Amino acid sequence: MMLRLLSEYPDDVVAYEATGRVNHAEYERIVMRRVDQVAARYGKINFIVVLKTKMERYSAAALLDYLLISFRHFSKWNRMAIVSDEDWVRNVYSWLSPLFLGAIRSYCLSGLDEARQWIIDGGNVNYLLSAEKPLLASVKATSLMTSFSYLLSYLLRENFKEPRLLGSMIHRLSPLNSKNAAITGWLSHYSMGAAWTHLYHVLLKRGFVRPSLLTGLGIGVASGVVGILIWKTILRLHPDPPAVKSAFYRHLLPAHILFALAAIHSLKDNQASPVTRARKHMPSFISHKTSPAPQTGLLPLPS
Repeated sequence: MMLRLLSEYPDDVVAYEATGRVNHAEYERIVMRRVDQVAARYGKINFIVVLKTKMERYSAAALLDYLLISFRHFSKWNRMAIVSDEDWVRNVYSWLSPLFLGAIRSYCLSGLDEARQWIIDGGNVNYLLSAEKPLLASVKATSLMTSFSYLLSYLLRENFKEPRLLGSMIHRLSPLNSKNAAITGWLSHYSMGAAWTHLYHVLLKRGFVRPSLLTGLGIGVASGVVGILIWKTILRLHPDPPAVKSAFYRHLLPAHILFALAAIHSLKDNQASPVTRARKHMPSFISHKTSPAPQTGLLPLPS
């Protein structure tokens, strides 16, 4: 067999070594099948290929598979390492790297250990993958904020319902009917929540702020002040604005504080991996044990 899967990698890594002549059937059966399995199970693909054969020893069909594999499951590629002593192979993947959502690195065979370390410990470099958790945090935070506004509207018999106000302004400015304008208002509301949460996420990741109750309160107050200014500006510029009382602006401050606290809490929780979070609840004599070596192989491959 001229292709073999490498066993010393975690399950979310597709790792293989090529020696001798490689044909299309072998490539499909071993490599492409493994890629499909990892993509289906983990939703992301980390990939490393160790080329100990010349590219001319790939059959034409296998070579086409090799070149096209980068575009398969396009949105799920996270990290890809090409390990080869052929300069032109490494250069080709360096040129292709801007086309992918993830990251591509190339190494000489002497750099295999470094490539292996990066593939295993390099984290998420795919923007879509790394944005998933902040997006979920924004949905939670925006839903909490909106629930607060709707509850306050019911208790005080006032209209503090931001999505409905947005929908009303859109309806008065556009040819959309009331139903479509209302849907657009809700989408705009949640989009703004996603934008705020992304900003918080960047501040946390870059170390400008620390995830804490005080941070949430401070960011919430700042966001509330900015939110009030944005709403006042929009309503002032709108040619036919809906009637809004001063109490609406006052409610935006506690609403944004709730939003920020929920978002910061979710982002803080998401910074730790599921394994790390689980270990927090384990007795110390369990959580401090050395982790077992990663197991490999999703499904048995035919011989």
